[in-house]
Amino acid sequence: MATSVAAVLMGLAVPLAGPLVGPLAEPAAAARTTLPGGLDTTSLQTATVSVPVPAGVDPRWVTGALTVGEGSRGTVNLLVDGRVVRSVPARPWQRVALPVGRDDVRPDGTISLGVRFRPEGDRSGCRPVEEHEVRLTNLALLHQGAEAVDLDPAGFLPAAASRVDVVVPRNASDDVLDAALAAVGALAARYRAGVPVALTTADVVLPRTGAGQRVVRIGPGEAGSAPTTTAAVRFGLPNLSITGSGDDLRRAVLDVLAPAGDTTPRPAADSGAGAPAPVTRTLRELGATGRDTVLSGYGRSASVLEVPQDAFGGPVDRLDLQLTGTTTDVPAGTQARLDTYLDGRLVDSATLDEGGDLAVTTTVPGSRLAASTRLELVLTAVPEGGCASGTLLPLSVELDPDASVLTAELDARADGRGFTELPQALAGRLPVGLRGEGPDRTLAAADAALVVAGLQRAAAYPLEVGVVDPDELLADGHGLLVGAGAEDLDAADARLRPDPEGAPGAALQTARGPGRPLLVLGTLGPGSGRLRTWAADQVVRDGWQALTGDVLVSSGGAARPLAGLDPATVPGTSADATPSATADKDPEQRSYTAVAVAGAGLLVLVVGARSLLVLRRRRSAGTGVSGPAPRP
Repeated sequence: MATSVAAVLMGLAVPLAGPLVGPLAEPAAAARTTLPGGLDTTSLQTATVSVPVPAGVDPRWVTGALTVGEGSRGTVNLLVDGRVVRSVPARPWQRVALPVGRDDVRPDGTISLGVRFRPEGDRSGCRPVEEHEVRLTNLALLHQGAEAVDLDPAGFLPAAASRVDVVVPRNASDDVLDAALAAVGALAARYRAGVPVALTTADVVLPRTGAGQRVVRIGPGEAGSAPTTTAAVRFGLPNLSITGSGDDLRRAVLDVLAPAGDTTPRPAADSGAGAPAPVTRTLRELGATGRDTVLSGYGRSASVLEVPQDAFGGPVDRLDLQLTGTTTDVPAGTQARLDTYLDGRLVDSATLDEGGDLAVTTTVPGSRLAASTRLELVLTAVPEGGCASGTLLPLSVELDPDASVLTAELDARADGRGFTELPQALAGRLPVGLRGEGPDRTLAAADAALVVAGLQRAAAYPLEVGVVDPDELLADGHGLLVGAGAEDLDAADARLRPDPEGAPGAALQTARGPGRPLLVLGTLGPGSGRLRTWAADQVVRDGWQALTGDVLVSSGGAARPLAGLDPATVPGTSADATPSATADKDPEQRSYTAVAVAGAGLLVLVVGARSLLVLRRRRSAGTGVSGPAPRP
C-alpha cells in the first residue's frame, strides 16, 4: 500500500497495487482538471463513459469516487480503453486512481473509462440475480504539460472545460445581457454538470481552475457595425471577445458557442389552438447506443436510459411504449424474463421462451412520470441446474433502436406541480425578465444565469434564452423573473411575499395555478441581495432534478425547500394558500350550497326549540321525582 501511495504522489504511470481510501494526494508536478460525466450501473455488465482530455497535456491519472451499494460483496474492475487497470474490493465508498497515458487518448480526444462488478464467489460467469449498484463519480484528470489553446474562434472552446465565465460590463445594456444569457444557456448545454458556467462583470477577479478554463467577454459595439470576434490569452487565461449590438450580437455569440451536431427535430411549441399533437421519439433519438439496447447472459442484465419529458416538447399526459427487437432461443429448462420499469415501477413483464421477434407494448399516465423518466430494461435468466450445470448456451435480447419508439400525448397547459413541471412546461423557450437599473440589473442577470444553467442542464435540448420586458413576462406567465418585488410576487400568486421590516431572506418560487410555468426570484427582506444569489446558486449545486415543492428559501445560508423549514424561521410573509370554500364553484353550485346551509340552520332551530319545551315540562313536574314521568 505504501508503494501505491508513493506512486500516486510521484505521478508515475504504473498500476496501483491497492485502493486509495480517504483524501487523495495529488502529484506535486501535476495539474488537475475536472472531468464531466460519471458511471452508474445496477447490472453486472461493463458500464463505460468517454471523458475528454485537454489538447496537448500528458495525462497521468484519472481519479474519482467509487461507491458500491450496501451489502454488495465482491470486486470492482476499473477499465481504461477496455482493459482492466485496477481491481479493488467492493466498499461503500473509496477514492480510486486509474493510470492513463497518451496512448489511451483516442483520435476524438477522449479516454474510455469503465467499471464492472464481479460478485463474491463468481467464478463461472453465471451471474446472480441480485442487483448491485456501482457508481464512479467526481472524475478528475491529473496531467502534466501545458494545454494547447486554439485561438481560432471556431475551435476556441475545448472538449474538456474546467470552468467558463461569461464577462460583461458592470453597467451592461439589455442587448449585451440578452446575448450573455443566451451564451450561458449554450455553454450549459455544451458542458454538463460539474463544469461551472457563470455570468460576471469585468471588475471581478476570476478564479483559476487550470487547463480547460475559458473566458467569454461580451460587450457593446458601434451601432450599425457588424459584430467582431477575436481571441487572445490575457493574464494567463484564454479569452474570446465578442462585440456588437442588437440581434446581431446575439447571433454572433450563438454562432460560436452553441453546441453543434444536434439534428433531432424539436417539437413545435403549443400555439394554444387545441391540444398539441402526439410526439414520437425513437430510442436512438433519446440517446440510446448499441450497448444500451443489448442485454445478454444469465443472472441479471440491465440497461438504463434517461428520458426527459421535454424531449417531447412539453409536459407528458400519457406515454406509450412500443419496443421491438429479437431474442435468441431460450435453452430448454432455462427460465428467462424481460421486465420494463419506468422510474422504478414495473410497467411490463414478458416471459421469454422461443427465440424470434420481441414486442413490448404498454401505456403509462403522465402523473406517474418524473420530469426526467428513468427507463430500465432488465433481463433475468436462471439456467436449469443453476450455475454449476456446465456449459451454457448464449442468451441475449436485442432491441431495435430505430423501430422502438415512445409516443407522448402532451398536456396543453402546465398543471402547477411546482419545480417538477420544469423544464418540460417551458416547451423549449426560457424568456427572462430583469428588474432593476444599471449595475443592479446586471447583478440580476448574473443570478438569472445560475437558474438558466440549472434548467438547461435538466433539458433535453438547448433552450431558447432571451431577455424580455418583465411586465410582458408576468402577463404571459411563462419564463423566469429575477429581482421580483412585492407587486410581482402578488401578480405571480407566489407563496411567500416580502416583509420590509422582517428578517433578511430570498426565495426562488413558482407561480401558482395551472398554465403558468413561471419562476420568480426575489428578496423577502431588507439587505438580502446576497441571499438571492445563494438561492439561485443552490439550483446549480443540487441540480434541477433534486428540487422539490414550489419554493426554495435562503435565510442566511444554503437554500432549502420551504417544506423543510421551521415556519417560525421563514423570512417574508406567507400568502393565504387556502381559497374560500365557494371561490371555485359556479353559481348553480353556490345556490345548492346556500340551500343546504339554510336547511341545516332551520333543522338546528327546530331541534333546539323542542329540547327547550321538554326541559320546561320537566322543570314544572319537579326535578326530585324518582319514578317515571307522568303521562301526558
